[in-house]
Amino acid sequence: MPKIDLSCGNRLEVLPFVTESKYLAMSKLVEDSLVGGFAGEAAAVKLKETLSTSDAPWSLAQLINVRNLPEYDAADRQWNKIAAVETVDDFSETSFERFVPNFDNLKYGKDTKGNPGVSPLVPELDTYVYAFGYAEEAVRAKLEKRGFKFGLSLERIISKLRPTVRNLPGQMLDVALDTDEFLVFDALQSGVTTATDLSTGTYLPTGATVAANAPFSAEALALGFSQVAQRTDTLTNRKVTLASQYYIVVQAGQEEMVNVELEKARNGITLQDGSIVRRFPTNSALGRVAGVIGSEWITDSDAWYAVPAAGTTRRPGLVKLQLSGRTAPEVLVNNFTGVPIGGSRGGDPFALAHFDNDSVDLKLRQFTNSALITEQQIVWSNGSGS
Repeated sequence: MPKIDLSCGNRLEVLPFVTESKYLAMSKLVEDSLVGGFAGEAAAVKLKETLSTSDAPWSLAQLINVRNLPEYDAADRQWNKIAAVETVDDFSETSFERFVPNFDNLKYGKDTKGNPGVSPLVPELDTYVYAFGYAEEAVRAKLEKRGFKFGLSLERIISKLRPTVRNLPGQMLDVALDTDEFLVFDALQSGVTTATDLSTGTYLPTGATVAANAPFSAEALALGFSQVAQRTDTLTNRKVTLASQYYIVVQAGQEEMVNVELEKARNGITLQDGSIVRRFPTNSALGRVAGVIGSEWITDSDAWYAVPAAGTTRRPGLVKLQLSGRTAPEVLVNNFTGVPIGGSRGGDPFALAHFDNDSVDLKLRQFTNSALITEQQIVWSNGSGS
């Protein structure tokens, strides 16, 4: 029988006192305790007795972590549509550096028409234009440790162990998943500036005038895309290109309004004579919209953000940090237990609980953070119309 990888490919820490045999024994105890009837009752009693030994809680915590991992990976998450994952090795600030050669002199070469991004013509026996120097930019982000403790009372261990074992791991995992969602969408809202918000203008194909920070409309989005394409990268002096795919991010509950508006704009209006009037050409920039995200973590019900899809830009926009070897949330257990005077831990259920308050302390720990590295391909609006 192949050996079990309790670290799950170096993604989890193997907790102290945990061995393969103890892990398998704990797994069987938990499974047996969750069945119905007298067999389940007997297994639950056995589990309580086992948890009152010196190191069984560590095996239970390892079992929770291993079983939570595939659920963590398979969970339906919104943030991974717009944020790239960046794995770091420690808690030092991570620099997202960009070194760009200085090609400005190329514009003085032959047949470039003053463009620094074009290689000059070199006639026979002529000299080459000499380019030198670098422009440098660095944005920093730092990994954070987050988590909380949960006290499991002695009374619940004795009276309601089975529903606790069944439900608590998933409930703790839900908090970890929500934390990642919060961090990414908070980084988006906190990171964007007035440099990338929607400016007033006219969407020429329809002649519609769009106010600065207009509420969402197809015209406002199309104008925003055109404004992105008119920006200049301060490091390269080149025009910013639109990403190949975008998500429209709004507060939860507002996504249906956005979807309806986009659908109307894409399909056009059918008149009584059967002709179709289109507000937008079939190949307009609206075709870059991959979907709409409604997030409970967006605080302004009027705001909307057009954000490049993860992996569709040369430079990362939003990033989600994770720690190498600790890429998933983990549950730990406090092994500081009370020992009755003159007695042994043996089968005494009180030997399981914390000396101070008769509890077992479980701790959820996760290493995570998010940051907006560049906003140059984002357009957004607070929806105020001013």
